[in-house]
Amino acid sequence: MTNMTLSVPEELYKIMKKHSEIKWSEVARQAMWTQARKDIKTVARKAGMGWIHPHSLRHFYATNLLKHGIHVKIVQVLLGHSNIKTTSRYLHVVEYDIRKAIQETALDNILYQEGVSTDLVFF
Repeated sequence: MTNMTLSVPEELYKIMKKHSEIKWSEVARQAMWTQARKDIKTVARKAGMGWIHPHSLRHFYATNLLKHGIHVKIVQVLLGHSNIKTTSRYLHVVEYDIRKAIQETALDNILYQEGVSTDLVFF
């Protein structure tokens, strides 16, 4: 996590010094995430997306990087994972897409060999 420096009013600073047993950086971090969650849910609701969580955006980001061919080690760095096993959880979606593409290609080949058109037909 990146360190941040914030300006606070002198009175608040005195209170923080007086209560040094409190991890103020953790309080600030929690407040920031609470507000971020509220903002994301509000925007999602306005966009008609229904339920969404900040981690959903992270998962979407990682999955799309992998789907577009970004190496898993690069995704690991971008997500800040210390262990590649954590990042590899996102690979299941890509593996599913690969399996699906292979199955569709295999079916297309069979249909082609049988003389069946695979063009889309609209009724």
